[in-house]
Amino acid sequence: ITHVWYDFWCMPQKQDKDSDDRTPTELVEFTSMLSCIADLYLTTSILILLDGSYLGRFWTMMEAWCSMQVTTPEGVRACQSDAEKRYAIKCIWNADEEFDAPKLVKKLSTKTPQEVHDILSSPDVVLTNQKDKELMLPVVVKTHEHVKDLFVRADDLAAQRVDRRLPEAPPLHGVRVVLIWIRNTQQP
Repeated sequence: ITHVWYDFWCMPQKQDKDSDDRTPTELVEFTSMLSCIADLYLTTSILILLDGSYLGRFWTMMEAWCSMQVTTPEGVRACQSDAEKRYAIKCIWNADEEFDAPKLVKKLSTKTPQEVHDILSSPDVVLTNQKDKELMLPVVVKTHEHVKDLFVRADDLAAQRVDRRLPEAPPLHGVRVVLIWIRNTQQP
């Protein structure tokens, strides 16, 4: 493991639950990261630390579903083999390896974006900040279109690179790299 993403450490968090003490710069950074968070979970390897409350929390289920999908030019689809699998489940505390891990996979792995949207919008799926749910549910339901658009943009950028003799993209794999490379090449 060379990189670890843990949202609480990596995204500017409120220190006080009753007021937002982040600076304007931290708020912009947080909002920007939040709008792209699904891309991270759609493209990297994920360690799921499954506990008894996991299947009742918005962020954990959204992140798990994303990690169980494969990005393609046609959108997303469920992993179909161990070679495509990007997630590992480790049960902690009272979670049961034999019962809870398969339940999580059965509940989320083959769902479409609309089906996951419907699960996540249920009132028994909780999160600390209700605004996050309002922001992220439209992102979840548009996952197919978003991923298709990224592949088109990557193809367009590759064509521009050839036409303009731009530097090669980094020798990495997946949509994650394309996103990073697009962002880096579009900055002044």
